[in-house]
Amino acid sequence: MQTSAGERSRIVFDVPAEERFVPDGLREVAVYDVGDMESSLVPSAKNTFSFGKQFLDAMVSSIGVRQPLPSDTGDAGLKGVVGELDDTAMLGGASKTQDGWNTHYAENVTDGRVMAAASDVYRSVRQWAAQGDVGVKKIGSLRGDCTGGRWLAMSTRLRHNINPQNSLEGVIIHHYGCNRPELFQESPPLKIPEYRGTLIAAVAGSDEGLHYLQTYFDNDDDAETILQTVELLSGVSRGSIKVWTATLDSRPSNPDRAAFLVDRVDAFHIIGDGLNFSGCSRGVRYI
Repeated sequence: MQTSAGERSRIVFDVPAEERFVPDGLREVAVYDVGDMESSLVPSAKNTFSFGKQFLDAMVSSIGVRQPLPSDTGDAGLKGVVGELDDTAMLGGASKTQDGWNTHYAENVTDGRVMAAASDVYRSVRQWAAQGDVGVKKIGSLRGDCTGGRWLAMSTRLRHNINPQNSLEGVIIHHYGCNRPELFQESPPLKIPEYRGTLIAAVAGSDEGLHYLQTYFDNDDDAETILQTVELLSGVSRGSIKVWTATLDSRPSNPDRAAFLVDRVDAFHIIGDGLNFSGCSRGVRYI
């Protein structure tokens, strides 16, 4: 029997259900409704692409997709993946050390949230900046966790003394101590200079300082983007933002330090030398 290409496509699609062979692996997918895209499969080979694109779009709409995590892709880090930061501080703004918060999340938070890292704070500010008035309110709320005597504790840890031949070398860990190992991130070794209230513009103005800030906030942004983002979070200009790391002579005895953000009378401080400090915490959710 002679048939046109269009008729042949109809024959393929019109095979009675009881006569169809469907591999088990396709049965679950087959339940999704992909509309009337069959009509686009006409006697022209170039239309196959159109059909395939429509089919893929329909499957994505039906099934949904999520951002890949490093465990899916093998990539190190979560650059570009924005977790959903809580709208308010955990426990009404209660104050705990970094280790104390990690214990709280592990024992009392059962919905997958973990303690937010410096990377989560930075990426959230970048995201909220594009959300108009809603984003302004979210940034203002987050800023409130760093002001009025409050410190914002984060699950970012700086680890020193990893190389006996180089006292400046260390690593920066995000989601330190969290109970979701796929979110744990440890940077490659980097130089962590000694900053004792150094203005952020001066830090970002050197290659090693820019690399430190990029690693502290886990991004590849240029210096100006980092300066503008921290200005937006802090509500003050770069001339009133200072960076702190551990002194060289204190690193051997206390190699691990916690990250905090705090706005004090004199300036907004990016803390990388926290030692038994306490602060409030924001939770973050990664799907």
